Amino acid sequence: MKKPRQLKNNRQLLHNDDLMNTPQISEGKALFDKNCSACHMIRATDQIWLENIVRNNYDKKELYGWIRNSDSVIKSGNKYYNEMFNEFNKVKMTSFPNFTDKEIDEIIEYIKVERSR
Repeated sequence: MKKPRQLKNNRQLLHNDDLMNTPQISEGKALFDKNCSACHMIRATDQIWLENIVRNNYDKKELYGWIRNSDSVIKSGNKYYNEMFNEFNKVKMTSFPNFTDKEIDEIIEYIKVERSR
């Protein structure tokens, strides 16, 4: 039996499969599928950044900045994101400047739930 997880702002405990049907996770999945899946595989085992998200091992402000404008984060000299940029052969991530905090949060929650299934 899968261990239940609690969704932010939701007091009811749900199983991961049930979480996929919540509005926040459904929206996150739709956003991920439309904007992220061409480059990022949710089940990839070699992408440490996905595990950092699942483990809440990231700086929210930096991650949001990276998603919205990776070029400016690289130019800022941020060590973590420059190492990742170099690791991926200096391929720039597509910027999503119009993503709201809510949309990014939905994508992050989707990644957490999907990776734990």
